[in-house]
Amino acid sequence: MIPFVLPPTVIAPQTVDDKEYIGMAVMEPDGTIIMVLRRVQNGWIAESRTHYAPGSPDYDYICSHLPDLAVGHSVPVFNDWPERPENRK
Repeated sequence: MIPFVLPPTVIAPQTVDDKEYIGMAVMEPDGTIIMVLRRVQNGWIAESRTHYAPGSPDYDYICSHLPDLAVGHSVPVFNDWPERPENRK
């Protein structure tokens, strides 16, 4: 497993180029993506750590949104995820 840590300063929403930073994603040697997300809104904190293995239903969707993610690297995750086509009405 490749360790990574969210900086302790991620308490209030931070923005980069008008996008809110919500966490990090890392790809393990077997291709598994681990996303650690944190969102602060109205005084509430929500945190999650999710694993996406190759072949899982959401794997390709996650990869398409994080094109710079590669084995052994981590990338920031922002709250600008597009809505999935199957969820649009």
